[in-house]
Amino acid sequence: MDSWRDGYVTDTEYTTAYYSQHSPVTIDAAQFFQRYRPVRNGPEFRYFELGCGTGLTTILMAAGHPEAYFEANDFMPEHIVVAQDLADKLGLKNVRFTDESFEELNQRQHEPYDYIMAHGIYTWVSEANKAEIRKFVGNNINPGGNFSVSYN
Repeated sequence: MDSWRDGYVTDTEYTTAYYSQHSPVTIDAAQFFQRYRPVRNGPEFRYFELGCGTGLTTILMAAGHPEAYFEANDFMPEHIVVAQDLADKLGLKNVRFTDESFEELNQRQHEPYDYIMAHGIYTWVSEANKAEIRKFVGNNINPGGNFSVSYN
């Protein structure tokens, strides 16, 4: 499997947008109103975005939650260059961007995350990559953590 591009369009850059539904505050509120106890109990938490594009959602949340740790990944190195450049210009020290395949993400060690987000990406990739996404989530989410899948 060419895991880098398998099922993922890499010849066109994607649009930049902010997805408020990925905000930990929004997720916690939704869980609270459904009588679920939110996973976090304070300002510190760990957050991972799969398929972050140019990173705007992750960057805005990292700026708004300086006590938390954010990591985001996208297959397109061009996206990650834009995201990292903006994070550097803003002086954000609590965010990391990578351009690994899902298979590569699964090969490195992660501290568990409280939130893992996947906007659109799950519908664009091959069955093999979907399996890698499920493996990543299963191996890297804290008990009681939130995995959110959203679509365009």
